Formats: sequence, structure tokens, C-alpha cells
Amino acid sequence: MPDCGLSCERCQTIETRPLREADFAILLSEGKVKMACPQCAEATVWKLVLPPRPEPGTRSLSRRRVLVIDDEPDTLRILQLMLKPDQYHVVTAESANQAIEHLQTKDFDVIISDIRMPEFDGRSLFRFLALFLPEYVSRVVFLTGDHSDKTRQFLHESKCPYMFKPIQLPELQERIEQIG
Repeated sequence: MPDCGLSCERCQTIETRPLREADFAILLSEGKVKMACPQCAEATVWKLVLPPRPEPGTRSLSRRRVLVIDDEPDTLRILQLMLKPDQYHVVTAESANQAIEHLQTKDFDVIISDIRMPEFDGRSLFRFLALFLPEYVSRVVFLTGDHSDKTRQFLHESKCPYMFKPIQLPELQERIEQIG
């Protein structure tokens, strides 16, 4: 398991720690794990420390390489049609696992990800990126139809641009521009 940057919710101690496999799975799924804190001297909740998010810069106006992740094939097709080929080169993935396969062989300027997907969801994918491919954390745009408090809290904590479905092209392009 990789060493993970974690922060104690109680005393704000930040440490890089190795995790057991079970704790690592919980961290990917929930974004936090309960462990002993050397400062608090008791078991406390530790949250994943995300890499700093750079300020959006100016990118060239050439075609952006976009990875779109959604478990609904119809949504993928709609997004492919909305993101015009003269502006975007779109690669699609029907799961977070398939997206990770693409990320191992290709570079992307923007990742557009659904949050609610079976098994390995958008939250877990984002946490995976934070640990293994941190350069992508600042390139994610989330799409979701989920208005729950848990999702809203995650979106706030991720600091990623997002939008709720149904998707409107001008709003999506605005979110992509927020990436820089």
C-alpha cells in the first residue's frame, strides 16, 4: 500500500503514513479512516490530504484531450456529441477501472467524471488520483444527479468544478475552462 498524506480531524496533525489494505479501502471509499493519533493519544478520524490545487492558468486553444467517465452509455454518447471534435478529443470510459486503464497509457487535459457509479465511484476515483496520479486532481470536473448532503460535502471538499445533470453545453464548457 502507498504512503498516504493524512490529517487528524481533531488536532489537525498532518502525517504521511502507510495503511493496511483494509484501511486503504476505507480511505478510498469514505475519504477518511479511524486510527490512533500520536498527538491526541487516542483513535481519531484521519482525512486524506489532497494535493494543493493550482490557480487556473491560460491554456492554448488547441483541442483539449478529455476523458469522460460515466456508467450510462447514453450519457457518454451525449457528452461525446456535445464536445465537438474541433475543440475536444474525447475518450470515454464506462467505469472508473476503465478510466484508470486509459490514464496509464494516455495523457488528458480534463477528466469529466460522474460521481455515482457502481463499485468504484467518482469519489473513490478522485481519492485514487490524489494518491497515485496527483497531477490529475486539479483537472477533474464532476457531473452528478445526486443532490445529497454527502455528495455536496464531497464536492465542496474536492474543490473541483462540478455541475448537476441535466447537462447544458455552455455550462459544461465553463466548467472545463475553470480547469485552466
